Amino acid sequence: MENRLQIPQGVSDFYGDTAYGKRRIEDTLRGCFLKRGFEEVETPSLEYFDTFKGEMGGIREESTVRFFDQDGRMLALRPDLTMPVARMAAVRPGRTGVQRYCYIGNAYGMEQEYGMKRREFTQAGCELLGAEGPEADAEILLTAAQALLSLGIQDFVLDLGHVGFLQAVCQDVGLSPEQTAIVGALLDEKNEAELAAYLEVQGLDEAAIGHFTELVYLFGDESVLDRARKRFPIPGCTAIVEYLERVCAIVKAMELPFTVSVDLGMAPNLDYYTGMVFRGMSPLLGFSLLSGGRYDTLMAQFARPMAAVGFAMGVGNALYVLERMEALPKRPRLDCLIGCQEGGEELFLQAS
Repeated sequence: MENRLQIPQGVSDFYGDTAYGKRRIEDTLRGCFLKRGFEEVETPSLEYFDTFKGEMGGIREESTVRFFDQDGRMLALRPDLTMPVARMAAVRPGRTGVQRYCYIGNAYGMEQEYGMKRREFTQAGCELLGAEGPEADAEILLTAAQALLSLGIQDFVLDLGHVGFLQAVCQDVGLSPEQTAIVGALLDEKNEAELAAYLEVQGLDEAAIGHFTELVYLFGDESVLDRARKRFPIPGCTAIVEYLERVCAIVKAMELPFTVSVDLGMAPNLDYYTGMVFRGMSPLLGFSLLSGGRYDTLMAQFARPMAAVGFAMGVGNALYVLERMEALPKRPRLDCLIGCQEGGEELFLQAS
């Protein structure tokens, strides 16, 4: 009987103002995405495990909730929504050219949400398929910014990076893809001490190590791009700096009330992201409100190669920030109570 009154760790009941506020957040985000030309789609919570097999997008096999169906096939509760949308887009008949999809739904596994590990969490996001270049990346950045602004969240920063910058630096000194992945993980954590120690073990000299540790501090306003151009005059790095300048110029031209910063030490999931990456940060939250980037190799995993860029937001994190702002929508309260001693029919008639 005791277990009937409990729920597993990492899941939550929602009720009262919190449940109402969560639904209003979802409705607002849905309206924002649709107005920007994204088509809403809904994919099943259950997928074949092969859809997520491996470590695509940083999703490890051991983090998925798996089980067998009655025919012995391995199923999984979706650990994110990007992969199911990619699978759906790959098999959808009659669709060619640029495709824009948006979604809001629950995912399962293990995700950081307002400081706690969650086994069930709600994601909202957009995927722009078949479009490449700085204009497409800027469109996704602006959609992410508009989503936060539509919720009433204005005090946020979009941190912008590019995984190709680190890859170009690593290639220049002869690091292997495996070494580059380790360097990227340490750099993304801003772990300067361990980064320097690792590179020393790999045989890099003091000057080369200094180049990498400088990447830890290569973040700030757009002047970072000028610093990067002068400090890393590598052809690949120079091209990326020019690319990000173009993206920033498009975003700034919209004159929306938010800040864009640059972090060339941002290097999440180098086996998945292929270009621009970004995170939406709020001072009321110790980690990202949303994140995304370009992943041009994703659709090839579903036998339909095409460019792809997108982002996902944790609805629970947005809920937490709005609560901290005391700006969460309040559920409607009764402002009139009708009662009588007899005659239920008359009571319901008056109330209606």
